[in-house]
Amino acid sequence: MEEEAAVTKILRPGGSTKLSSPSPSNESSHVDSNKTVGGVWCKERLYPNLIAQVPEGFFNYMDTPMPPQTGISTNGLIAGGTIHEYLQTYAEQHDLLHRICFSSLVSRAERCSTGWKLHCQTMEKVEFLETTKLIVATGITSTPKMLRFRAQSVSIPIIHSNDLGSSSKSLESPDVRTVVVVRGAKSAYDIVYLLLSLGKKVIWIIRADGTAPHPLILQTLFGYWRSLAVSSTRFMSYVSPSILNVDDPLRRLFQRTNLGLWCTNRFWEVLNYLSIRHAGYSKGDHVSMLKPVFWGDAGVGLVTLPGFWAKIHDGDVSVLIDKVKAIEEDTILLQYGTKVEADYIVMCTSWGDHFKVFDQVTKLALGLPYSLDRDGLTNTPDSAGLQWEKYDAEADISINR
Repeated sequence: MEEEAAVTKILRPGGSTKLSSPSPSNESSHVDSNKTVGGVWCKERLYPNLIAQVPEGFFNYMDTPMPPQTGISTNGLIAGGTIHEYLQTYAEQHDLLHRICFSSLVSRAERCSTGWKLHCQTMEKVEFLETTKLIVATGITSTPKMLRFRAQSVSIPIIHSNDLGSSSKSLESPDVRTVVVVRGAKSAYDIVYLLLSLGKKVIWIIRADGTAPHPLILQTLFGYWRSLAVSSTRFMSYVSPSILNVDDPLRRLFQRTNLGLWCTNRFWEVLNYLSIRHAGYSKGDHVSMLKPVFWGDAGVGLVTLPGFWAKIHDGDVSVLIDKVKAIEEDTILLQYGTKVEADYIVMCTSWGDHFKVFDQVTKLALGLPYSLDRDGLTNTPDSAGLQWEKYDAEADISINR
Protein backbone atom coordinates (compact mmCIF):
# COMPACT_ATOMS: atom_id res chain seq x y z
CA MET A 1 0.00 0.00 0.00
CA GLU A 2 1.40 3.40 -0.97
CA GLU A 3 2.23 5.63 2.01
CA GLU A 4 -0.04 8.64 2.38
CA ALA A 5 1.68 11.98 1.95
CA ALA A 6 2.10 14.09 5.07
CA VAL A 7 0.12 17.30 5.33
CA THR A 8 2.06 20.23 6.70
CA LYS A 9 0.44 23.42 7.94
CA ILE A 10 2.63 26.48 8.38
CA LEU A 11 1.25 29.16 10.68
CA ARG A 12 2.18 32.66 9.68
CA PRO A 13 0.19 35.11 11.84
CA GLY A 14 1.96 38.18 10.50
CA GLY A 15 5.50 37.70 11.73
CA SER A 16 7.52 35.76 9.18
CA THR A 17 9.67 37.53 6.67
CA LYS A 18 10.17 34.85 4.04
CA LEU A 19 8.27 32.09 2.32
CA SER A 20 9.64 28.60 1.95
CA SER A 21 8.89 26.34 -0.97
CA PRO A 22 7.29 23.05 0.09
CA SER A 23 8.81 19.70 -0.71
CA PRO A 24 7.32 18.12 -3.87
CA SER A 25 6.51 14.96 -1.89
CA ASN A 26 4.39 16.80 0.67
CA GLU A 27 1.17 18.73 0.63
CA SER A 28 1.79 22.04 2.34
CA SER A 29 -0.40 25.02 3.12
CA HIS A 30 0.24 28.32 4.88
CA VAL A 31 -2.21 30.00 7.26
CA ASP A 32 -1.62 33.75 7.37
CA SER A 33 -3.55 36.40 9.29
CA ASN A 34 -2.43 39.11 6.86
CA LYS A 35 -4.13 39.95 3.57
CA THR A 36 -0.99 39.85 1.45
CA VAL A 37 2.37 38.09 1.23
CA GLY A 38 5.30 39.10 3.38
CA GLY A 39 4.54 38.86 7.09
CA VAL A 40 6.35 41.89 8.52
CA TRP A 41 6.66 43.16 4.95
CA CYS A 42 3.06 42.59 3.86
CA LYS A 43 1.46 45.46 1.97
CA GLU A 44 -0.87 46.55 4.77
CA ARG A 45 2.04 47.03 7.21
CA LEU A 46 4.12 49.25 4.93
CA TYR A 47 4.46 52.98 5.63
CA PRO A 48 6.37 55.66 3.67
CA ASN A 49 9.77 55.58 5.38
CA LEU A 50 9.92 51.89 6.30
CA ILE A 51 13.46 50.79 5.47
CA ALA A 52 15.01 47.48 6.48
CA GLN A 53 18.24 47.41 8.44
CA VAL A 54 19.71 45.31 5.64
CA PRO A 55 21.96 46.40 2.73
CA GLU A 56 21.09 45.55 -0.85
CA GLY A 57 22.29 42.06 -1.72
CA PHE A 58 21.85 40.72 1.83
CA PHE A 59 18.14 39.86 1.58
CA ASN A 60 17.20 37.41 -1.13
CA TYR A 61 17.04 33.72 -1.98
CA MET A 62 19.94 32.20 -3.87
CA ASP A 63 17.72 31.10 -6.76
CA THR A 64 15.99 34.48 -7.15
CA PRO A 65 18.13 37.64 -7.01
CA MET A 66 16.43 40.81 -5.81
CA PRO A 67 16.25 43.35 -8.67
CA PRO A 68 17.87 46.77 -8.15
CA GLN A 69 15.72 49.44 -6.49
CA THR A 70 14.63 52.29 -8.72
CA GLY A 71 13.08 55.66 -7.95
CA ILE A 72 14.03 55.73 -4.26
CA SER A 73 17.13 56.69 -2.27
CA THR A 74 17.84 54.53 0.77
CA ASN A 75 21.63 54.87 1.14
CA GLY A 76 22.14 51.31 -0.06
CA LEU A 77 19.51 49.79 2.26
CA ILE A 78 16.31 48.04 1.17
CA ALA A 79 12.93 49.77 1.34
CA GLY A 80 10.02 47.86 2.84
CA GLY A 81 8.03 48.12 -0.40
CA THR A 82 10.89 46.54 -2.33
CA ILE A 83 10.93 43.56 0.02
CA HIS A 84 7.16 43.08 -0.30
CA GLU A 85 7.32 43.19 -4.09
CA TYR A 86 10.22 40.72 -4.08
CA LEU A 87 8.38 38.23 -1.85
CA GLN A 88 5.19 38.64 -3.90
CA THR A 89 7.12 37.89 -7.09
CA TYR A 90 8.86 34.94 -5.46
CA ALA A 91 5.53 33.47 -4.34
CA GLU A 92 4.09 33.86 -7.84
CA GLN A 93 7.11 32.35 -9.59
CA HIS A 94 7.24 29.37 -7.23
CA ASP A 95 3.50 28.66 -7.31
CA LEU A 96 2.98 29.37 -3.60
CA LEU A 97 0.05 31.80 -3.60
CA HIS A 98 -2.62 29.12 -3.96
CA ARG A 99 -1.23 27.40 -0.86
CA ILE A 100 -1.70 30.43 1.39
CA CYS A 101 -4.90 31.00 3.38
CA PHE A 102 -4.88 34.79 3.84
CA SER A 103 -6.92 36.68 6.46
CA SER A 104 -7.09 33.59 8.63
CA LEU A 105 -5.98 33.97 12.23
CA VAL A 106 -5.00 30.83 14.11
CA SER A 107 -6.32 31.36 17.63
CA ARG A 108 -5.43 27.96 19.04
CA ALA A 109 -3.38 24.87 18.19
CA GLU A 110 -3.95 21.68 20.17
CA ARG A 111 -2.93 18.05 20.00
CA CYS A 112 -5.31 15.57 18.36
CA SER A 113 -5.23 11.94 17.22
CA THR A 114 -3.85 12.84 13.77
CA GLY A 115 -1.31 15.39 15.01
CA TRP A 116 -2.59 18.94 15.43
CA LYS A 117 -5.96 20.64 15.32
CA LEU A 118 -6.03 24.35 14.43
CA HIS A 119 -8.78 26.82 15.27
CA CYS A 120 -8.77 29.37 12.43
CA GLN A 121 -10.78 32.57 12.61
CA THR A 122 -11.69 34.06 9.24
CA MET A 123 -13.83 37.11 8.48
CA GLU A 124 -17.00 34.99 8.31
CA LYS A 125 -16.56 32.02 10.63
CA VAL A 126 -14.31 29.75 12.69
CA GLU A 127 -12.82 26.83 10.76
CA PHE A 128 -10.93 23.78 12.00
CA LEU A 129 -7.94 22.24 10.28
CA GLU A 130 -6.12 19.04 11.13
CA THR A 131 -2.55 18.31 10.15
CA THR A 132 0.10 15.71 10.84
CA LYS A 133 2.91 18.25 10.95
CA LEU A 134 2.92 21.84 12.14
CA ILE A 135 5.49 24.58 11.63
CA VAL A 136 5.01 27.82 13.56
CA ALA A 137 6.76 30.67 11.75
CA THR A 138 5.22 33.64 13.50
CA GLY A 139 8.39 35.56 14.28
CA ILE A 140 8.48 37.92 17.26
CA THR A 141 6.50 40.84 15.77
CA SER A 142 3.13 39.17 15.27
CA THR A 143 1.18 40.06 18.39
CA PRO A 144 1.04 43.76 19.35
CA LYS A 145 1.35 44.45 23.06
CA MET A 146 -0.78 47.42 24.03
CA LEU A 147 -0.20 49.52 27.10
CA ARG A 148 -2.57 49.10 30.05
CA PHE A 149 -4.01 52.32 31.41
CA ARG A 150 -7.20 53.76 32.85
CA ALA A 151 -9.44 54.97 30.02
CA GLN A 152 -12.40 57.30 30.30
CA SER A 153 -14.41 58.55 27.30
CA VAL A 154 -11.35 58.41 25.03
CA SER A 155 -12.00 60.58 21.97
CA ILE A 156 -8.75 60.23 19.99
CA PRO A 157 -7.39 57.34 17.92
CA ILE A 158 -4.93 54.99 19.63
CA ILE A 159 -2.92 52.60 17.48
CA HIS A 160 0.05 50.27 17.87
CA SER A 161 3.09 50.73 15.63
CA ASN A 162 2.00 47.49 13.97
CA ASP A 163 -0.97 49.41 12.51
CA LEU A 164 0.98 52.37 11.18
CA GLY A 165 0.76 51.17 7.57
CA SER A 166 -3.03 51.06 7.58
CA SER A 167 -3.25 54.31 9.60
CA SER A 168 -0.64 56.45 7.86
CA LYS A 169 -3.25 58.22 5.69
CA SER A 170 -5.25 59.32 8.73
CA LEU A 171 -2.06 60.69 10.32
CA GLU A 172 -1.58 62.92 7.27
CA SER A 173 -4.87 64.70 7.99
CA PRO A 174 -4.52 68.43 8.77
CA ASP A 175 -6.80 67.84 11.76
CA VAL A 176 -4.02 65.82 13.34
CA ARG A 177 -1.61 68.42 14.68
CA THR A 178 -0.16 66.86 17.83
CA VAL A 179 0.77 63.18 18.09
CA VAL A 180 1.92 61.36 21.21
CA VAL A 181 4.44 58.55 20.67
CA VAL A 182 4.85 56.15 23.60
CA ARG A 183 8.10 54.29 24.46
CA GLY A 184 11.57 54.38 22.92
CA ALA A 185 11.83 51.35 20.65
CA LYS A 186 13.45 51.49 17.20
CA SER A 187 9.99 51.76 15.65
CA ALA A 188 9.37 54.88 17.76
CA TYR A 189 12.36 56.62 16.17
CA ASP A 190 11.09 55.84 12.68
CA ILE A 191 7.58 57.00 13.55
CA VAL A 192 8.80 60.27 15.08
CA TYR A 193 10.83 60.88 11.90
CA LEU A 194 7.75 60.22 9.77
CA LEU A 195 5.56 62.53 11.86
CA LEU A 196 8.11 65.34 11.71
CA SER A 197 8.31 64.88 7.94
CA LEU A 198 4.52 65.41 7.89
CA GLY A 199 4.89 68.64 9.88
CA LYS A 200 3.36 67.30 13.09
CA LYS A 201 4.17 68.27 16.66
CA VAL A 202 5.43 65.21 18.53
CA ILE A 203 5.29 64.53 22.25
CA TRP A 204 7.50 61.54 22.95
CA ILE A 205 6.82 59.73 26.24
CA ILE A 206 9.47 57.25 27.39
CA ARG A 207 9.22 55.48 30.72
CA ALA A 208 12.10 55.82 33.18
CA ASP A 209 12.01 52.22 34.45
CA GLY A 210 12.35 50.45 31.11
CA THR A 211 15.41 49.77 28.97
CA ALA A 212 15.62 53.49 28.11
CA PRO A 213 15.63 54.77 24.50
CA HIS A 214 16.83 52.22 21.99
CA PRO A 215 20.54 52.72 21.14
CA LEU A 216 21.25 53.51 17.49
CA ILE A 217 24.46 53.01 15.60
CA LEU A 218 25.48 55.00 12.54
CA GLN A 219 25.19 53.32 9.15
CA THR A 220 28.91 53.42 8.30
CA LEU A 221 32.01 53.36 10.48
CA PHE A 222 34.56 56.06 9.66
CA GLY A 223 32.51 56.75 6.53
CA TYR A 224 33.75 53.56 4.89
CA TRP A 225 32.73 50.25 6.50
CA ARG A 226 29.05 49.38 6.64
CA SER A 227 28.07 48.72 10.25
CA LEU A 228 25.90 45.75 9.28
CA ALA A 229 28.70 44.20 7.27
CA VAL A 230 31.09 44.57 10.19
CA SER A 231 28.55 43.08 12.59
CA SER A 232 28.31 39.99 10.37
CA THR A 233 32.03 39.20 10.57
CA ARG A 234 33.64 36.48 12.66
CA PHE A 235 35.64 39.18 14.46
CA MET A 236 32.46 40.56 16.05
CA SER A 237 31.72 37.17 17.61
CA TYR A 238 35.07 37.33 19.39
CA VAL A 239 34.65 40.80 20.88
CA SER A 240 31.02 40.20 21.84
CA PRO A 241 30.26 38.42 25.14
CA SER A 242 28.54 35.07 24.77
CA ILE A 243 27.97 32.05 26.99
CA LEU A 244 27.37 29.82 23.97
CA ASN A 245 30.96 29.71 22.73
CA VAL A 246 33.64 29.84 25.41
CA ASP A 247 36.20 27.29 24.21
CA ASP A 248 37.45 28.90 20.99
CA PRO A 249 41.14 29.97 21.29
CA LEU A 250 40.53 33.42 19.82
CA ARG A 251 37.52 33.96 22.07
CA ARG A 252 39.67 33.10 25.08
CA LEU A 253 42.25 35.61 23.81
CA PHE A 254 39.73 38.46 23.50
CA GLN A 255 37.64 37.64 26.57
CA ARG A 256 40.04 36.09 29.11
CA THR A 257 43.43 37.75 28.72
CA ASN A 258 44.48 41.23 29.80
CA LEU A 259 45.62 42.18 26.28
CA GLY A 260 42.46 40.81 24.68
CA LEU A 261 40.17 42.53 27.16
CA TRP A 262 42.01 45.80 26.62
CA CYS A 263 41.50 45.52 22.84
CA THR A 264 37.84 44.52 23.30
CA ASN A 265 37.13 47.45 25.61
CA ARG A 266 38.84 49.94 23.28
CA PHE A 267 36.82 48.61 20.33
CA TRP A 268 33.49 49.16 22.10
CA GLU A 269 34.60 52.53 23.46
CA VAL A 270 35.35 53.75 19.92
CA LEU A 271 32.05 52.41 18.60
CA ASN A 272 30.22 54.05 21.49
CA TYR A 273 32.00 57.37 20.90
CA LEU A 274 31.19 57.37 17.17
CA SER A 275 27.51 56.68 17.84
CA ILE A 276 27.26 59.39 20.54
CA ARG A 277 28.99 61.96 18.34
CA HIS A 278 26.80 61.07 15.37
CA ALA A 279 23.61 61.49 17.42
CA GLY A 280 24.71 64.79 18.93
CA TYR A 281 23.54 64.02 22.45
CA SER A 282 25.83 66.75 23.83
CA LYS A 283 24.09 69.61 21.99
CA GLY A 284 21.92 70.27 25.04
CA ASP A 285 18.48 70.04 23.39
CA HIS A 286 15.75 67.41 23.72
CA VAL A 287 17.92 64.80 21.96
CA SER A 288 20.14 64.60 25.05
CA MET A 289 17.22 62.85 26.78
CA LEU A 290 17.41 60.06 24.20
CA LYS A 291 20.92 59.01 25.20
CA PRO A 292 20.80 55.38 26.39
CA VAL A 293 21.75 54.83 30.00
CA PHE A 294 23.86 51.84 28.96
CA TRP A 295 24.82 51.59 25.30
CA GLY A 296 23.60 48.41 23.64
CA ASP A 297 21.77 47.00 26.68
CA ALA A 298 18.82 45.62 24.69
CA GLY A 299 20.03 45.29 21.13
CA VAL A 300 21.21 48.00 18.78
CA GLY A 301 19.29 49.62 15.93
CA LEU A 302 20.67 51.17 12.78
CA VAL A 303 20.10 54.71 11.54
CA THR A 304 18.35 53.96 8.25
CA LEU A 305 16.83 57.30 7.24
CA PRO A 306 18.56 60.24 5.49
CA GLY A 307 19.22 63.25 7.71
CA PHE A 308 17.77 61.32 10.62
CA TRP A 309 19.39 63.03 13.61
CA ALA A 310 19.19 66.48 12.01
CA LYS A 311 15.41 66.11 11.68
CA ILE A 312 15.08 64.91 15.29
CA HIS A 313 17.18 67.86 16.50
CA ASP A 314 15.38 70.49 14.42
CA GLY A 315 11.84 69.10 14.65
CA ASP A 316 9.03 70.12 16.99
CA VAL A 317 9.63 67.36 19.53
CA SER A 318 9.12 67.27 23.29
CA VAL A 319 10.65 64.31 25.13
CA LEU A 320 9.07 63.38 28.46
CA ILE A 321 10.56 60.74 30.74
CA ASP A 322 7.31 59.57 32.28
CA LYS A 323 4.65 56.90 32.10
CA VAL A 324 1.06 56.95 30.84
CA LYS A 325 -1.33 56.58 33.77
CA ALA A 326 -4.70 57.34 32.19
CA ILE A 327 -6.37 58.82 29.11
CA GLU A 328 -9.47 60.96 29.45
CA GLU A 329 -11.03 62.17 26.20
CA ASP A 330 -8.07 63.79 24.36
CA THR A 331 -5.88 64.25 27.45
CA ILE A 332 -3.10 61.90 28.56
CA LEU A 333 -2.45 61.89 32.31
CA LEU A 334 1.13 60.96 33.22
CA GLN A 335 2.41 59.30 36.36
CA TYR A 336 4.21 62.40 37.66
CA GLY A 337 1.19 64.68 37.23
CA THR A 338 1.77 66.14 33.75
CA LYS A 339 -1.23 66.44 31.42
CA VAL A 340 -0.78 66.27 27.65
CA GLU A 341 -3.40 67.00 25.00
CA ALA A 342 -3.10 65.22 21.66
CA ASP A 343 -4.98 64.39 18.46
CA TYR A 344 -3.50 60.92 18.03
CA ILE A 345 -1.52 58.33 20.03
CA VAL A 346 0.92 55.78 18.62
CA MET A 347 2.00 53.01 20.98
CA CYS A 348 5.45 51.55 20.32
CA THR A 349 5.00 49.17 23.22
CA SER A 350 6.72 46.05 22.00
CA TRP A 351 5.15 42.68 21.23
CA GLY A 352 3.22 40.02 23.07
CA ASP A 353 3.33 36.23 23.22
CA HIS A 354 4.00 34.95 19.69
CA PHE A 355 3.34 31.37 20.84
CA LYS A 356 -0.07 32.19 22.26
CA VAL A 357 -1.72 29.57 20.02
CA PHE A 358 -0.48 26.97 22.53
CA ASP A 359 -1.69 26.65 26.10
CA GLN A 360 0.77 26.70 29.00
CA VAL A 361 0.99 22.92 29.36
CA THR A 362 1.74 22.46 25.65
CA LYS A 363 4.40 25.16 25.77
CA LEU A 364 6.05 23.39 28.68
CA ALA A 365 5.96 20.04 26.87
CA LEU A 366 7.46 21.56 23.70
CA GLY A 367 10.14 23.52 25.53
CA LEU A 368 8.73 26.91 24.47
CA PRO A 369 8.82 30.11 26.54
CA TYR A 370 5.83 30.41 28.80
CA SER A 371 4.45 32.53 31.62
CA LEU A 372 6.36 32.67 34.89
CA ASP A 373 3.16 31.90 36.76
CA ARG A 374 4.64 28.67 38.08
CA ASP A 375 1.87 28.05 40.58
CA GLY A 376 -0.58 27.71 37.71
CA LEU A 377 1.41 24.76 36.35
CA THR A 378 1.92 22.95 39.64
CA ASN A 379 -0.97 20.54 39.31
CA THR A 380 -0.50 19.58 35.66
CA PRO A 381 0.95 16.16 34.75
CA ASP A 382 3.71 17.68 32.64
CA SER A 383 4.94 19.89 35.49
CA ALA A 384 5.13 17.16 38.12
CA GLY A 385 8.53 17.03 39.79
CA LEU A 386 9.83 20.33 38.42
CA GLN A 387 12.17 21.90 40.96
CA TRP A 388 12.41 25.53 39.92
CA GLU A 389 14.75 26.67 42.68
CA LYS A 390 17.19 23.88 41.86
CA TYR A 391 17.14 24.64 38.13
CA ASP A 392 17.57 28.38 38.74
CA ALA A 393 20.56 27.76 41.01
CA GLU A 394 22.19 25.40 38.50
CA ALA A 395 21.67 27.93 35.71
CA ASP A 396 23.29 30.70 37.77
CA ILE A 397 26.33 28.51 38.46
CA SER A 398 26.65 27.55 34.78
CA ILE A 399 26.49 31.16 33.60
CA ASN A 400 28.77 32.66 36.24
CA ARG A 401 31.53 30.06 36.20
